Amino acid sequence: MIIKTQYPESTESDPVEGYVGMVTVGLNSIASVNYLDKFRNVNGPVPVTKGEKIGNFKYGGSLNILLFEKNRFPALQMLQGQRIGVLEQVERTNGLFTGSYHTQSGRRRPLNA
Repeated sequence: MIIKTQYPESTESDPVEGYVGMVTVGLNSIASVNYLDKFRNVNGPVPVTKGEKIGNFKYGGSLNILLFEKNRFPALQMLQGQRIGVLEQVERTNGLFTGSYHTQSGRRRPLNA
């Protein structure tokens, strides 16, 4: 599924749009991934609102892989149920996670640093 979204630097007069890819994966013991009728066999864009249910995994949970455009979402580690985060402006994400995992993150640096 490809989700078209507006980025934080968008304005009414100058919308900045991008895309997020979502791959639903039914892992071991998952019978299927069931999308709601609205999202099945579509031939064009389907509007979706924040928090709207898209479907479910039959017989338990599984895995959603989110793919973001380059420089739009920094790498992160989190516990289940925590908020993933927000899409960032390109200037903010550049350089945040460019070193090895031993390198101190630049996340706490101000935007203009």
